[in-house]
Amino acid sequence: MKTEFQTIAEIFDYGRKLFRHHLDKVPEAHLHTRLKMGDYEVNSAYWIACHCTWAENDLLLQATSGPLPFLPYFDQYSYGTDPAKITEFMPWPEVLQMMDLVHNTAMSWLKSRPDSELDEEVNISETWRTTRRVALYHAIRHESMHTGNLAWILKGVVSP
Repeated sequence: MKTEFQTIAEIFDYGRKLFRHHLDKVPEAHLHTRLKMGDYEVNSAYWIACHCTWAENDLLLQATSGPLPFLPYFDQYSYGTDPAKITEFMPWPEVLQMMDLVHNTAMSWLKSRPDSELDEEVNISETWRTTRRVALYHAIRHESMHTGNLAWILKGVVSP
């Protein structure tokens, strides 16, 4: 029988497959395109990919005391950062490689954890203390929201 940790990992992994499906359809020439919606400039697919890698590392690994891969440049994509101020960009193949490394590490780690750890409290940020379970649930909805962002980008750059 599956543990709750294994079920959470499976649900996140299903969401990641949809995320990657959308991400892989963005033409490389448009990875840094920031569409305008009214007066707001949406984040680029490149930024979203880096941000979701940072978030998976933070919410799935750090929040569960897991192994933390070294993520060069990825702090530039943390919550609340300004995409317009980013000056260094990793080559796209390296971004995808880091995304896969973090995801595979997180999936293996989560599947190995005992459910008794799910109700342990963790500090996600200076202002958010919650249980590991809630942090993991948040990670699922966070990435699904950004999958929707990618869908809007695709509407704007692939099928105008």
